[in-house]
Amino acid sequence: MPSAWSALAAFGFGLAAGGAQAWGDYDAGLDAWRRGDAAGACAEWEAAAETGDARAALALGERYDLGEGRPQDPDRAAALYRQAAEQGLPAAEFNLAVMFDSGRGVKQDRTEAAIWYRRAAEQVSRGRSIILACSTAMARGANAI
Repeated sequence: MPSAWSALAAFGFGLAAGGAQAWGDYDAGLDAWRRGDAAGACAEWEAAAETGDARAALALGERYDLGEGRPQDPDRAAALYRQAAEQGLPAAEFNLAVMFDSGRGVKQDRTEAAIWYRRAAEQVSRGRSIILACSTAMARGANAI
């Protein structure tokens, strides 16, 4: 289901883009990405993620997830999404939920997926109905919702 996955990852990145915080190396990576310098962007985000920058971890996770600028590696993507999600970044929470729901990069766990969908939804008022609709459709049978 690559096309649906790409759409969900893009949605997640869109949620993150609305943040107002400046993140130093994250911003340098974003500038590099916009210039078409995928290697430079990923290098900036890698360094920033190692220091705990949630937005850099999300951006780098998406690169590993989609195989853009980095080799596709769902395990690494899930770890980076978790790093950012544990800091409360809604887009990362959503992307991690998708990983748990699909079993990509982590052992499939729809209850865990529902928990992360809910966390994301509780933080993002403008996307709440979309995320809850996805969680209901994708986390079938989970009792956590």
